[in-house]
Amino acid sequence: LDSKQGTSYKGSIAVFLSAKGENFHLLDDYPFYINAFSYALITAGEAILSVDGIDYPVDAHSICIISPLHLTRFRPLTPDFQGIFLSVSKTFIDAIAILNIQHRIVRGIRMHSHPILSLSEEEKQILYQCTEDIKSQIQRTDHRYHLRLIQNALGRFYLELDNIFDNQQPEKLAEGTQPRYATLVRDFITLLMLNFKSEHTVLFYAEKLNITPQYLTTIIKQQTGRTVYDFIYEMLYSEARNLLSLSELSIQQIAFELHFSDPSAFTKFFRKKAGCAPLTFRKNGGKK
Repeated sequence: LDSKQGTSYKGSIAVFLSAKGENFHLLDDYPFYINAFSYALITAGEAILSVDGIDYPVDAHSICIISPLHLTRFRPLTPDFQGIFLSVSKTFIDAIAILNIQHRIVRGIRMHSHPILSLSEEEKQILYQCTEDIKSQIQRTDHRYHLRLIQNALGRFYLELDNIFDNQQPEKLAEGTQPRYATLVRDFITLLMLNFKSEHTVLFYAEKLNITPQYLTTIIKQQTGRTVYDFIYEMLYSEARNLLSLSELSIQQIAFELHFSDPSAFTKFFRKKAGCAPLTFRKNGGKK
């Protein structure tokens, strides 16, 4: 956010406008996880959104809906590309009484394989105004009811997004992820976001969820197409790149932060994922 001149509230909700065209980068040139539910409203130009290795073309009438389970990358295609981005932590969403978090998670999982919605010009303008309103409310730091203003603005955004989603895909709402599985995936997401730095085994997450590792692996694979270890390792890799690019921590300190047994184990893990050593990655400015 600092590098993108974004507006945020206590690290829980943030809005920023992207740079134009090839000047726009999210962290680095690699796919990454966002530790939040995120919405990218494309306002101009064209780009490719890569989600879990699948490329989706997006244009000035698209909104990209990205969950913490999405391994994401944006690649602008045209010089005029620009978008406005909204990211919200799960805990912030949970605190809003009018929002049903299970409903949100179910929809997010249903869109996991189709994370793009096409918008009419009217729908685009409505969501743009809602996002700008969230930004405006975040900036009203001297208001006595500051938090409630932000929550109300976010609630309106979700109601407008749900209205668009329901109008476009009513026949799909009865299909896809079943609620009992959605609850399990929701709880796994929560545990993963809180513990991925320190807990690297399927057994830990299964025990916390009071199920067997085999059952957890099966459901996550069925609902997302990826394994539990895929998510753990990719989130570790994403965080490792962030720490190498955006902090001055040593390799030893990063290995400790991510609970590797020693720096050599971290270096081996990173080299396997990135194709180069951590120090080489850092020296090259976050590139191979």
